[in-house]
Amino acid sequence: MKIYPFQRLLISTFLVVTLGSGVFDTLQVHAQQATITTPHWNMQDSWYESFGSSMFLNQRGRRGGWFFNWGAPVYPTYGGYDGRDAHFGFGFRKGNLRGGFNLWASQGSERSMTMTAPFLTVPHGGFGSISHGSWRPFVTGWTPVIGAQPQWQSPLKIYLNSPEGAQYIRQRQEASPGDVVAEPIERRPQTIPKPRTDPPLQIINGKSTDD
Repeated sequence: MKIYPFQRLLISTFLVVTLGSGVFDTLQVHAQQATITTPHWNMQDSWYESFGSSMFLNQRGRRGGWFFNWGAPVYPTYGGYDGRDAHFGFGFRKGNLRGGFNLWASQGSERSMTMTAPFLTVPHGGFGSISHGSWRPFVTGWTPVIGAQPQWQSPLKIYLNSPEGAQYIRQRQEASPGDVVAEPIERRPQTIPKPRTDPPLQIINGKSTDD
């Protein structure tokens, strides 16, 4: 079979293209990489409404007094509370009686949005990892314990337990026989005056009878 130069050129070109494609594909397979992206969204939305009231009453006199308080405010721990409430109130006084009333109201909200997109590039046939965490150091402490030590005692007890103290006790017992009459106890009259009893406190129409 006779092959013309043109046919030889076509066959050579086909073989070169085929072999070249195979070599390039092999090189590309061994050298390819993959990039992986993992986006992470964090959205927070919080709001608060705070309404309340409080009041107080108190009365004072020469012998004391009384009081009544109610309605301490409770502050929200979320929603971005800034402490700028709207307040309305009034107070009154009549003699020694005082009182007041308070109203407050507030409203607010807080929003935040955070997006993180870590990416990882791994070679063909390789592996990779993405991790997120926190590390907190710790402190190790030690407390020495001292053992086999005598307990603390007062100087008097140490002296009485000593030979000198035992001898002193024997001398006192020998010098003080049991038939000695005890010395009488001196009794003196009480000089503190008897406490005064006050009459009961009476309040009529918000006024003390003692005022």
